[in-house]
Amino acid sequence: MLLEKDNRILTIAMEALIQDFEPRNAIPYMCSEEIFNDDQQEIILGITGRSLRVIEFIRQYRKSANTLDPLIAYFKKFGQKHLAYLLSKDYIPEDRPLLAPDALKNRLFEGNVPGLPFYHVLRVNLLEKLKNLLIDLSSRDRFWLVIHGFPGCGKSFLAASVLHAHPVLLSRYYEYVIWVEDGRTTVSQLPKVFSDFVVFATDALLLTGKEIPAQFLSLAKTALREKPNTLVILNDIYLQDSVRWFDQLNCRILATSRNLEIFQVTSSNPVHFAIDPPGFSLTEMEEMFEQLHFSAAMASSYNEHLLHIYEKTIGLPALLGIVRQQLCDSNNFYNIRCLLNYGVASISNVTYYKHKNMIDAIMESYKSLTGLQKKIMETFIIFGYDQWIPLELISRCIPFDISGDQDILRMVLQELEALVKSSLLNKRITSLDDQGDSNISLMYDFCINRIMHSFLCFTVDRQTIEDHLRFIRRNMFSFLLEYERMNSNCLQRIRSYTDFYPSLFQKITYENCSSEIELIRQYAEDDSRIVRKKSSSSAQNWTDSCIFM
Repeated sequence: MLLEKDNRILTIAMEALIQDFEPRNAIPYMCSEEIFNDDQQEIILGITGRSLRVIEFIRQYRKSANTLDPLIAYFKKFGQKHLAYLLSKDYIPEDRPLLAPDALKNRLFEGNVPGLPFYHVLRVNLLEKLKNLLIDLSSRDRFWLVIHGFPGCGKSFLAASVLHAHPVLLSRYYEYVIWVEDGRTTVSQLPKVFSDFVVFATDALLLTGKEIPAQFLSLAKTALREKPNTLVILNDIYLQDSVRWFDQLNCRILATSRNLEIFQVTSSNPVHFAIDPPGFSLTEMEEMFEQLHFSAAMASSYNEHLLHIYEKTIGLPALLGIVRQQLCDSNNFYNIRCLLNYGVASISNVTYYKHKNMIDAIMESYKSLTGLQKKIMETFIIFGYDQWIPLELISRCIPFDISGDQDILRMVLQELEALVKSSLLNKRITSLDDQGDSNISLMYDFCINRIMHSFLCFTVDRQTIEDHLRFIRRNMFSFLLEYERMNSNCLQRIRSYTDFYPSLFQKITYENCSSEIELIRQYAEDDSRIVRKKSSSSAQNWTDSCIFM
């Protein structure tokens, strides 16, 4: 079997081989060198078209030969020195010409790479970083490069647009590309993903249509051997089982996913590429909306409306696409402002994004969380969005059913880290000069963004949060009273937060439920409302302006 380097040289020289090479003449020589057996000879000679014979000859040669030396020797001996030179040459990627626009378009189409929507914004800095990283990794025989970030931040678009915007990648560093849509959330759905990959990677003439799942892995390996230096793009991965299967192919993989944790099963260390912050810059958002045309009255306050949209959506690309489509449908900024003020995650429309709203998009991740992780996320409804909450405080807000001297702080940190890897939480770390009585030498703070907060307010039942707030206030009052005289880093970080929001943690009476609800309301901002969504169902929902502070 040929090495990757020799396979790639054959691919580069394929055009010249199809033009000038007749495999029939080379068969006796290859048999004398014990490269081909009688069965392989019969297969090649049985093909009528010369171009197809060349392709089959190269396919069989990849399987049987260990080096290119026998083929080079044949060309030298029988007067085709130009072909011998092509196979002997050391190819420097930078010296290879760029693909013509039509050739690039065909290669992307053959690889199932999606086209770009008619309205789009190229994030130049991110694209440049991703391009350079793909070039640096191209010298490796195998790798996992994972683009990750919050739902709707543009992971899939970035993976596709880097190939459209930078022809140098497929011209010089990768010979083929294969794009596979995953998006499966149950293991039973994965065979369809694997079969799709086999179909895209394999010559259609070699498939019978009767292949079974047990054959997919061997077929995929064979197909990649015949397509050396292929960049495999796996879009929207949710499951470890999918990662395990593709990891066995030992190839170059660019993956997009919300969850970094599933890539811990790979046999090599994955390279992470974070889209952080998840949203466009204000300039990029303006570029996205500049093609829209508005009446003179709305045009006069255009910048003010854009700033409001940017603030409410955090510039999230998928959400901006939904808002943009709403504007196209209604041509009215004021309607959009009302929708944004009510609940930004619930705004719905059909766009290039596969989810109609951010509630559906985030739910794909949220439904896979454990009960404890969901309880942690519910806590952030009370704290609000963009509020950095100390780890020590979060640990006092979660009910744990444990016994003994287990380290609750580390247990909570472990759950929070999993949520960060799922792109649902943000994390920041600062060093702790004086470790004090803590076993953790770093200070961890966590927060959620506005979109995640809006999702939680629409998803989590109101009574659940009211009960949780009672628990937090009762637990925090008892804790601070018990350790009032202690002076440690842990207590200082908790006190710094509770002192800033004293009313949230004050002692209250729990006998009267109605008075408790009234007390809760006083911690909301003056311009906030606690609203139940009108629905025939018994579910109770809040708007994203509901913050208990």
